[in-house]
Amino acid sequence: MLSAARKLGFSVVGLTFEDIDAKPPFVEPPENLKVVWRMDLTHDKAQPKTIDKLRRLFSIVAVSCSSRGQFRAALKTRTDLIFQKKLFQLNLSDVRVLASSGKFFEFNLKPLIYAKKFEMVNAIKTIRRNVELLRKMKIPVIISSWASNHYELTPPFELPQFLALADVNVQEFYRCVSEEPARLLELSTSRRAKLPNGVRIIGSEAV
Repeated sequence: MLSAARKLGFSVVGLTFEDIDAKPPFVEPPENLKVVWRMDLTHDKAQPKTIDKLRRLFSIVAVSCSSRGQFRAALKTRTDLIFQKKLFQLNLSDVRVLASSGKFFEFNLKPLIYAKKFEMVNAIKTIRRNVELLRKMKIPVIISSWASNHYELTPPFELPQFLALADVNVQEFYRCVSEEPARLLELSTSRRAKLPNGVRIIGSEAV
């Protein structure tokens, strides 16, 4: 999969674990491809001590939610990224709290790609509404394929095109597969180094 990802144009690939006892194995990616390790937690497992431990091993610590209640609980955690494991519609109050949390939001396109008939209609409606609110509150967004095999891999700059199904201006979301993921890594690196608020690591220097 890593070789296929490099050929498709990826420069960084995130590999995900869900078992909090797991440790990233050694991998040797193809030339010019960087691998970052990510841990996905459910909201109930995203406790401060657990997150502090995981930050020593994983570049990104994310938290999932499948309902509004789980979403609100996930926002109280010290994770970097929040995503919907099961699509549901956000409201303006939800997104305002998200904006103040400093977290990034991830669109996992897999449910949209595999949805059929009425499920597809509901997914499109939900994504359209969520995009509208996220844009309104200027939430940093990441778009991911969540590919589990090489057949599900999509070139990075083709990923935003799936949002066209939800009547979204695709041009506005190209940064979500380039600039925003890079910014997320920069911020998470600073958190791992326990730098004060406002201090960020850029390359090998702290500013």
